[in-house]
Amino acid sequence: MRIAVIGAGISGLGAAWLASREHHVTLYEKAPRIGGHAHTVDAHFNDVSIAVDTGFIVYNEANYPNLIGYLIHWGSKPCQQICHFRYLCAGKISNMKALCAD
Repeated sequence: MRIAVIGAGISGLGAAWLASREHHVTLYEKAPRIGGHAHTVDAHFNDVSIAVDTGFIVYNEANYPNLIGYLIHWGSKPCQQICHFRYLCAGKISNMKALCAD
């Protein structure tokens, strides 16, 4: 079967990968890069380059069981980390700290 997948975000990439095991898949993306939660950029700090995932904000096993399963399939191992978020609300910068993985 020939299958077209529209969008190369994490869902499109996952769907294309799974379908491609048994079918011919064409993946379409309008952006010049793969999109959404699959976007990593190099941040440079004190002469050190650090890969930063810009799209994926939260890791939550209760709300994203399929995504977590996909990441584990590819060898990612969950671990607990304290994440810090900064946000702007009504002109005031606030900080929030959260446990990012179960």
